[in-house]
Amino acid sequence: MKILVANLGSTSLKYQLFDCGDAREVSLARGGFERVADYGEAIDRCLAELARGGFLGPGEALGAVGFKTVLDRDVSGCVEVDERVIAALEAASGIAPAHNPPYVCGLREFIGRMPGVPLVALFETAFFEWVPEAARAGANQRALGAEAVISTPDSPVKVLVIPTNEELVVAREVKRYLLTRPMAA
Repeated sequence: MKILVANLGSTSLKYQLFDCGDAREVSLARGGFERVADYGEAIDRCLAELARGGFLGPGEALGAVGFKTVLDRDVSGCVEVDERVIAALEAASGIAPAHNPPYVCGLREFIGRMPGVPLVALFETAFFEWVPEAARAGANQRALGAEAVISTPDSPVKVLVIPTNEELVVAREVKRYLLTRPMAA
């Protein structure tokens, strides 16, 4: 199953395509566009580049598109994008004005261009629920780097940075979501 992870910025679209097989996830391609004014056009260019590079065959559909979204009102975790999720993103745009509006626009463009392809959002509020456990276990060294303490020695709170390959984590969580979601009757 091929999963495209799309990162929508206020004026950019960055992407990475993964082949999410049974054993592991392999990055096939990555790219991006800056100074994006039209997300629909940027999505079309992204898909054209993937096809031109031979990463998506003629008529080949993606298994899913994953997004690391920032903040939503009353939504967290890894969820399939629908109008309820988009409305909640819009409602929280005042809290995340540089992030939510581009995602609302981009998600609608993806929905229009890829009917039937699952669009899955992994919200940042839940994103790191999985990362510290994997870091403590020493697993997944390709996706996680070494922890770094960034707080001062006299700080009452120890602040750590745990470097991640966010796109790989999103692809893995989207794959897990797709494999465990209840099938429609």
